[in-house]
Amino acid sequence: MKNPLLLLLLLLVVISQESEAYVPKCNAFYVRWPRVRLNFKAVAEARLSLTGCQSACSLGEDPVSPGKQLECAAVNHQASPDGFSHHCDVFQPHQLQNVDGYVEADDRFTFYWKYCLSSTRKCSGDYAYTYLSDRYMDQKSVIKTTTKENLEECLSDCLDESAFECRSISF
Repeated sequence: MKNPLLLLLLLLVVISQESEAYVPKCNAFYVRWPRVRLNFKAVAEARLSLTGCQSACSLGEDPVSPGKQLECAAVNHQASPDGFSHHCDVFQPHQLQNVDGYVEADDRFTFYWKYCLSSTRKCSGDYAYTYLSDRYMDQKSVIKTTTKENLEECLSDCLDESAFECRSISF
């Protein structure tokens, strides 16, 4: 070895570049499913406010061990009346492949599905949309129809609409 210090410096650069590759690059927006809870085991559980729960999910952090990475695709949240004993469940993408049989009505919880959108807008609230099942848009209320390849493009298009206030989508 000609210069061990140079080798150590190169190794540190490679390690820092690899750790940067795992940082999630996501402009997170949440779709709220009110009074819904997924009834299977979460990958992480914590006592966090909704803001803290969503922040950890958006940053890709484990809510129990801040700084530790954890890929997050959705959270269940139960707000507590005392302001301290909230409940935050974190779910990973592979867990959400087939949720049909695992969605249960529970007035205590709200489910938030995270979408990484290309929109440059930011939401001022806790979520961008509310999911309502078994609902259809009245054709008289439809202002614009476009073709999109996926739900994320449709959500982004609505958020970025400047000609009118986009308040709902059907995909």
